[in-house]
Amino acid sequence: MRKLKSIFLALGATALLGACSSDRDTYDGFDHSGKNTVSFATNIMKSNIATRATDTDWTKNDAIGIYAINAGGQLGDDAIFDGKANIKHTTAVGGKTAKFIAGTPSQAIQLDGKTSIDVVAYYPFATTVTDYKLPINVKDQSNPEALDILYSNDLKGVQKAGEASMNFSHKLSKLVFSVEPTSDYPNLDGLGAKDINGLKAEGSFDLKTAEVSLSGDVVTLQPKVNGTSVTAIVVPGQKLDKTVSMVFTLGVEEFTWTPKKDFDLTSGYKYTFRIQLSKDGTAVTLNPDGTIEDWTEGNTDGGVDVVTPGGEEPNPQPGETMPIADFKTAFKNATYEQPVLIEEDITISGIVMSDDEQGNIFNKLYIQDKTGAITLFIKNGELYKEFKVGQEVEVKVNGFYVTVFGDVAQVSDAVQEGGKWKGMPIEWLSIKDKITISNTQQNPFAPKVLTVDQFDQSLINTLIQLDNVEFEDAGKAYTEGGKDTSRKLKTVDGKTVDVRNSGKSKFATEILPKGKGSLVAFLDYFRGTYQLTIRDLNDVKFGGVTPGEEVSVDKTSLSFEKDGGSQSFNITASETLAWVVEGNNWLTITPNTGNGNKSVTVNAMANIGTERTGLITIKGGYKDVTISVTQTAGESGQPGEKIEVINETFGVNDGKKLDVKFGDFDSYIGFSSKNVKISNKGSRLDIRARSSVMNYEKLAWLPAYNPAYPISPENPAPTLNISGIDTKGMSNIEVSYSLSANFSGNTANANYVNVTVDGKKLTVPSKEMTAADFGNKYYVVTLKVDAPFSELEFTTDERNDVGMRLDNIIITGTK
Repeated sequence: MRKLKSIFLALGATALLGACSSDRDTYDGFDHSGKNTVSFATNIMKSNIATRATDTDWTKNDAIGIYAINAGGQLGDDAIFDGKANIKHTTAVGGKTAKFIAGTPSQAIQLDGKTSIDVVAYYPFATTVTDYKLPINVKDQSNPEALDILYSNDLKGVQKAGEASMNFSHKLSKLVFSVEPTSDYPNLDGLGAKDINGLKAEGSFDLKTAEVSLSGDVVTLQPKVNGTSVTAIVVPGQKLDKTVSMVFTLGVEEFTWTPKKDFDLTSGYKYTFRIQLSKDGTAVTLNPDGTIEDWTEGNTDGGVDVVTPGGEEPNPQPGETMPIADFKTAFKNATYEQPVLIEEDITISGIVMSDDEQGNIFNKLYIQDKTGAITLFIKNGELYKEFKVGQEVEVKVNGFYVTVFGDVAQVSDAVQEGGKWKGMPIEWLSIKDKITISNTQQNPFAPKVLTVDQFDQSLINTLIQLDNVEFEDAGKAYTEGGKDTSRKLKTVDGKTVDVRNSGKSKFATEILPKGKGSLVAFLDYFRGTYQLTIRDLNDVKFGGVTPGEEVSVDKTSLSFEKDGGSQSFNITASETLAWVVEGNNWLTITPNTGNGNKSVTVNAMANIGTERTGLITIKGGYKDVTISVTQTAGESGQPGEKIEVINETFGVNDGKKLDVKFGDFDSYIGFSSKNVKISNKGSRLDIRARSSVMNYEKLAWLPAYNPAYPISPENPAPTLNISGIDTKGMSNIEVSYSLSANFSGNTANANYVNVTVDGKKLTVPSKEMTAADFGNKYYVVTLKVDAPFSELEFTTDERNDVGMRLDNIIITGTK
């Protein structure tokens, strides 16, 4: 049996709990006259991450039972040491690590340094254990944590201070069914499972012999379903044979599974079967021999501490609120390379100071108390819906990590990949119940008014205010090209500091104000440089441009015929005033930026649909100026006529190599469809042309899935999004596109590329693609769409192990 948990027995109150003198009185009769308290501490290595019985973290109030017996003896009444039989130890906190504390000091195991003991332990704790046997009943699978039995009896000859490992192992068996999609059933959403028939569910576990005994009758079990994984914990010592069956459900259809061979269910083993659903109502086992392995969890970094009371506990006491400044000091040893796990039961509290509604702050919650401020890295892009600025919150941080990003400490999660640590956002469901709003009144701290010379590390993440400052790039947008952008803020004495703006913020294209004013922002720090982060434009307290620096135009409207064409208007502005012109995606505006007086040309694309309207906005002056645009309907809207809405080829094949990296995607102007917006949604999709691929054919490249970069909001799946599509009033709508792949010896499938219209997923038929057939030519997919839509999106997922090429996207319909 492989190691489940490595638990170390630390002896000696001096080492763990502080020195204990013989003349010190303590509560509940706890004896400090020469005996040492035994405390169980964990050291679980991080190499094999998982946690307790059912792949979940330890939970508050979990309990284990411990027996101390005379060394060399067999578990039984005559061998119990000092009456320490079935002593309950409970954890007051949860998470990947936990401390277990005996109920009262008198229950603590103490040694005099001469007597040796052995230790037997089990989980979960049972109040009554008759004849050293634990009852087993797995009928109710709804709470697997309550079913599994963990057991340890390898801690021998404990006599004096030191450390010795205790290894827990599973004593029941586990069935795992992994259901895979097929061409008949490509979508497994709503998969269910029921009625495991042919197995007994009751028995007992003998703590003396570590053996499981069966009892009771054969029953029907209801397994646990999680997505496409179905699991059940079962009693070992019986056969998994053709008398055993289970039913999978998908919609109204049912599929019956029976094993293709016999298995002897063995204690501590997990049996995994790969399943596909068949049209004949059966569930086909792809691996009839199953995958049989030790059922191990080994969260080998952190785990269980079993601590008996009686000594002095380290600060802070469990449940106490720790000032933020003290918390940051306590975890000052955290580094980028080595995060620190928060094992103690610590609560921090503070006032919520951040607001992420405008998108300039993402996945971060700034909280501040009288001593300092800190951020919580949380996977939730709409924290403003949960917490309002000024509300007071309490956060239980045990089980999370202190990580360092850009030289600044934060509370987050962390993973180890390839031997290196990486800070990760905390899943919202993992932290939502650990954050309590203790005061719903909104009483935020006033920003600290500072000068640049007063910036200090103790003020990192604090809301501050700088007065009498101005933007060096006044008149430009907050960001450039949809990318994160730093703008210099200059003080009256000539010092500068960066204001960091997100390319995904709602004010990314707004214009930086001119003149002097005040700026409220969070004081942040990145790799040796202070920088500022605003929440929204309410933090920018400038008076705007001065009178006389306004923009005016000589036209208020433009009108185009169905065939499109060109018209112009004139901008009048001071020579120092910078302006930006924005318009609809079927309009091309030249120039779209400038200073002073200019003539601007507007080109409208031909209209193939109904009459449409648009708007041109000129920004940069004290107020925005707008020009309304109209275009008459196209003639291609005759009843029954097939219309080509778009035909996107990613540009004309000019026989040259092309590389438009994903970070530069939004700046690419070579798209063949001008009346729509095309985006990679911040993903790693790019545009390329190669001599070896259809002789420099321009296409979209969807790279293969890399397990080192799992798909997440921060690392979205390769995506091509086309919006602004006009299919109103159309029927018989079809979407067609061309696919190829970078085979490299592997095969691909056309359904590796997912397609959605207005968020609704279309069914892509399965089509195996090989290098022999499609190595240097396209496979064309045509999908029917049952209703008009305005947005089309292509994505890939973890199945894409080759890299897919996408080209020639055509949408047609009938008016």
